[in-house]
Amino acid sequence: MALVRETNWSALLVLLSCFCLEFGSAADTITAAKFIKDRETIISDGGKFKLGFFSPEILPIAMLEYDGNLVVLDSQKRTLWTSNVTNSVSNSSAQLLDSGNFVLKENTTGIVMWESFQNPSDTFLQKMKVSTNVKTGNKVQLTSWKSPSDPSTGTFSAGIDFHSLPEIFIWNASSPYWRSGPWNGQIFIGIPNMNSVYLDGFALVDDKEGTYYLDFAFSNDSVISNFVLKSQGNIVQPYYNGENWEVGWSSLESECDVYGKCGAFGSCNSQNSPACSCLRGFEPKNIEEWNRENWTSGCVRRTPLQCERVKTGGEGKQDGFLKLKTMKVPAFADWSSAFEDKCRTQCLENCSCLAYAYDSGIGCMSWTGNLTDLQKFSSGGVDFYVRVAYSELARKKEKEMPLFNKSQEYPNFPDEKNLGDNISHVKLEELPVFRLKELASATNNFHHSNKLGQGGFGPVYRRLYVPEYAMEGRFSEKSDVFSFGVLFLEMISGRRNTSFYQDEQNISLLAFAFSGVLQKGRYMGLLTAATKTATKGDDDDNDGDGDGDGADGVGVDGTSADGTAND
Repeated sequence: MALVRETNWSALLVLLSCFCLEFGSAADTITAAKFIKDRETIISDGGKFKLGFFSPEILPIAMLEYDGNLVVLDSQKRTLWTSNVTNSVSNSSAQLLDSGNFVLKENTTGIVMWESFQNPSDTFLQKMKVSTNVKTGNKVQLTSWKSPSDPSTGTFSAGIDFHSLPEIFIWNASSPYWRSGPWNGQIFIGIPNMNSVYLDGFALVDDKEGTYYLDFAFSNDSVISNFVLKSQGNIVQPYYNGENWEVGWSSLESECDVYGKCGAFGSCNSQNSPACSCLRGFEPKNIEEWNRENWTSGCVRRTPLQCERVKTGGEGKQDGFLKLKTMKVPAFADWSSAFEDKCRTQCLENCSCLAYAYDSGIGCMSWTGNLTDLQKFSSGGVDFYVRVAYSELARKKEKEMPLFNKSQEYPNFPDEKNLGDNISHVKLEELPVFRLKELASATNNFHHSNKLGQGGFGPVYRRLYVPEYAMEGRFSEKSDVFSFGVLFLEMISGRRNTSFYQDEQNISLLAFAFSGVLQKGRYMGLLTAATKTATKGDDDDNDGDGDGDGADGVGVDGTSADGTAND
């Protein structure tokens, strides 16, 4: 562990985890009479840590000055570093403790004037405290090396950030680079694999005076481990297996761990390709960049919320929430003590609230700004509820409704060549594909007034009358039902009503289906072409429904879009 760094010097006092089972009588203390030079070390009393120099170019010396400060000098007696304690004392010493803490203390009173645990570099040791004071802004945080071979200060730092909930951030200069998600009293909920080893040792404490600090101390003394902020911006956890050091955990395990990978209102799933998708109800802000897999511009809402519509003189049904499971929640949540049901109500009644989540160890979390740094986990995380317009709630069920299943076995299907002469010469067209936006337009966004009923496949809607169905049809109050029947017949046959004519007979698709197929028992003739060409309708190419396996529509009454309770 490096104690301190300047930008342009190469001699560095370095603290190493030693864990020596056999060690000599080397002192653990630097005094006015006992200093150390390059290649000399001091070892803590229990033999756990060794302190020496990282000096590729010059020969440094660590000693105490007359004012009691600890200093590092080069071979020309120039000061490379000083503890810079303002209170001058005449009797001081610097001691390396078995905790790894290197302390400068006044010998008479034992008062610690400076310590390495309050001035860390890139390593987080047991019993060290990383902290932030929300009143003064003072922080104790890690700073990376410039490179693996250059211990001068790098561009990355790591510490506690406190908006309304504490969490760990890594910053690249001043920009967020990684975050842990909020602390729930046991784990950081944005780290899905925090296991019992972490539960046994970590604590994030509020001292009630404005300071939050994080430390860890494993109850099992056989666990030898620490955390290091690498020069590339990655926190790793090396552990000692009895013979060698190995890396047991890394903060950056996939591209999704980088902060804001998918931009605002985007979600990242490392199991998908591409990894980024817009939340349901949103679409890419810049489709050209999105297609080039540059997702930083994020996504924008597809359908305005009710509050936005009311402001512009519109109307409509109340907004609802879409449920996303096993999620890393966005950054910068607002907190309240409300229980889960009240948390939802609070968000719904606040036009500025865009999403909410609830964790029993945290309470109610809500978001009023851009939803940034969302990630889909395979396990862990929390349920996350995104506010969407009412019309978006039914999208999932409609999107997943199959027209045909080409993998299903149909017994006794006659081969097409045996269907009969009167259709063998007809070239069947491709099954028509209806886009979701076309169906939404035809049914007035699936308005309840257009709903005919509901069956095993879900709700059935009538559509606006189209003149092409007039052939052989009759106008009446049932025309819409007639049109829907023709539409369904077109889908299962693979032919349009206006394109199917049987030579000089000039009959419609309905007449052909009745007289040419159904009356002669050739029922499969209508299905053969369709089952070869399609399995289901296509919805909007840019519907932004990423993470569909973990999303459920939740209406304003707390049920899913189809009225059933969520999983």
